[in-house]
Amino acid sequence: MPFPSVSISIETEPVNSFERYLQVYHDAGFRQLQAFWRRGVIMDTDRLVKVVNQFDCCFDSVHGRFGNDLDPSSLDEGVRRRTIEAAEEDGEFARELGGSIVIIHPSCKIPKELGFDIADRGSWGDAVEAERGPMLMQSMEEMAGIGEELEVLFAVENVPGKLWIGCDSVQLAEMIRRVDSPFVRMCFDVGHAHVESDRYGSCAEQLSRCLDVVSYFHVHDNDGKRDSHEAPGDGTVDWNELSRVMKDANGDAIVMLEMFRGVEEMGEVLERPIVCEILHDLAGG
Repeated sequence: MPFPSVSISIETEPVNSFERYLQVYHDAGFRQLQAFWRRGVIMDTDRLVKVVNQFDCCFDSVHGRFGNDLDPSSLDEGVRRRTIEAAEEDGEFARELGGSIVIIHPSCKIPKELGFDIADRGSWGDAVEAERGPMLMQSMEEMAGIGEELEVLFAVENVPGKLWIGCDSVQLAEMIRRVDSPFVRMCFDVGHAHVESDRYGSCAEQLSRCLDVVSYFHVHDNDGKRDSHEAPGDGTVDWNELSRVMKDANGDAIVMLEMFRGVEEMGEVLERPIVCEILHDLAGG
């Protein structure tokens, strides 16, 4: 596996804080970046690439747009179509940045006003997933065609149980196998798998049943209850067990640190020996 990648927000002009993040990441040894941004922000891609290259870095991927009005599993065909259109635009954006991967959420958050008890997902989850599964399959099949045309890989991410479908990583992996396309693969999110471990088994157990379709990893930690995106080692993920499973991963799979902290805190985090040790171990370093 290559050296780990890291998430960076590109929603502001590539000056001041953006360049400070780049300096911190460069000093920590990162050379690959995943672009993350809020919707509605216009990007100067040429300038972004130029600034990033000055720090000897490059974009390997973008995190596709998401929100309550973007859902590839939606039963509303208008919403589903808009989601596919957004995915195609994000694929084009990834190519402009020099990357070839788009991270896709398989569904959106369940609106609280609908009254679903997330803690009791076992009583209603199967019915919801059976209803939305065919729509997600159709969307992934359409993404496969778009991916082939753009030469972009869509990596569908396992998510927490507060989203409609996709929290069962093993089920999601099986759906991706059925799509059977090199342009639709899985982004295995370690933190999301961990918060779902009571339902589906440990991160390592889940990954062992998904490994053949995984091309990207989101790495972060938590307490097994809340998706807090902590530094590796600051939560309860069993990194040694996970690392043993990841040794069998696709050698081209990217390991990406997904944290959202201020630049000073990120600098401090990346100076911790335990964080560097975990990241290097996961990436086969």
